[in-house]
Amino acid sequence: MIEAVTTVEARNRFSRLINRVAFGGERLVITRRDIKLAALIPFNELLLLMQLEARKDALDAPDWEAIRRGGV
Repeated sequence: MIEAVTTVEARNRFSRLINRVAFGGERLVITRRDIKLAALIPFNELLLLMQLEARKDALDAPDWEAIRRGGV
């Protein structure tokens, strides 16, 4: 389970939370009034998510050259 911290707690302990994420590999959810607002994740995980998103976009994109040739 990913630990949740309130926005107030995140503000007061920001440096420590960043260190836990960056050096400890932890993931944290930031909440306000029990509503999940954001997540803190290690930067390498963000890069992985961006790569996966780019691959998905490439798979979803139409093959315009094949369409132009009438092959699709």
